[in-house]
Amino acid sequence: MGAELQAPESVAPIAFPIDERSLRQFEVSTWRTRLGDFDVIIGTPTATRGALARYETLKVKAVEREAFGVPILVAGLDDIIESKQALSRESDLVALPELHRLRARVL
Repeated sequence: MGAELQAPESVAPIAFPIDERSLRQFEVSTWRTRLGDFDVIIGTPTATRGALARYETLKVKAVEREAFGVPILVAGLDDIIESKQALSRESDLVALPELHRLRARVL
């Protein structure tokens, strides 16, 4: 795959082993590949400060979709909204009004 770790505030990616042990060192990591960047997230932030929702918890409300011919699970909209509120980064806060409108349409 040729993925390299894209460290915060680093211009160039860093050669770093990709295995279960190394991936668990980061709550969130960004990996640069020839096809583009992708994020690996160990848990999704929740409304409870410092608590991360694990895959098993998110899977319950996830919806199955298809991406490039492959079935994938996508976190439920309420879980996505909760994580964006918990993170409160500028990009998350900008996305929240549209996510709330989407939730109102699907209810």
